[in-house]
Amino acid sequence: MKRKIYISAVLLFTLVLSCRKHEVVPAPVESLELETNFTGLINGTDVEYSEDVDGYNGSSEFDQYITSIGADTMVYYAKMSSDLKTPYIRIGVGSIEWDASTLATPSITQFEDFFLGLNPDDNGVPVLLNYSLKAKNGFEVTYYDNAGLTWVSTLEHDGNVLQNPPTPIENPTFSNVTIEKDTDGSHYTFFTVNFGCELYRFKAYINNDPLLPDYDTIRIENGVFKGWIKR
Repeated sequence: MKRKIYISAVLLFTLVLSCRKHEVVPAPVESLELETNFTGLINGTDVEYSEDVDGYNGSSEFDQYITSIGADTMVYYAKMSSDLKTPYIRIGVGSIEWDASTLATPSITQFEDFFLGLNPDDNGVPVLLNYSLKAKNGFEVTYYDNAGLTWVSTLEHDGNVLQNPPTPIENPTFSNVTIEKDTDGSHYTFFTVNFGCELYRFKAYINNDPLLPDYDTIRIENGVFKGWIKR
């Protein structure tokens, strides 16, 4: 009896080894390639920031605006900055409305629908966005220059918009917008956005009059930002 049990155990072990020989191991899947690039004419000077050049790399951020009535909004940003150089540029687009009391962030479907909706239509007609304070209702550009000064496409101070922007040099238009999923399950949108606008920097109130703000301006023309945003 003991001999039969011993033989059965050996056969079982042999079968297990045999099964293991036929196990299929899936090939490793590469992570998404997160590349960012910006080109444009900033105040008359050609500027280009490229991935892994002079320490420049892309990143993404978001701002949440939480209310007490469930009409919460999310604004997303893509940024090109360097560990070695001072200047950076950031673009923002928004916003997605959702209920933060039920979900920490907008759903995957909301994220996809919002960004894919920025693509040109079937006839190639682009969606024209407006420049908007903090990108809550459109698009925002922030530029940080060599001198450490911050310039924005819609200027505010103490919560008040300080300038009435003229007609944009070029309305922001998105193209080649896609949604991709990384190996860790994270969702990303990849895109190219063209834009041109004046940027503003607050200086002071003239005679301390809040109705008379004093600010400097510079321009971005032929701006092209190719980047990504993580959900």
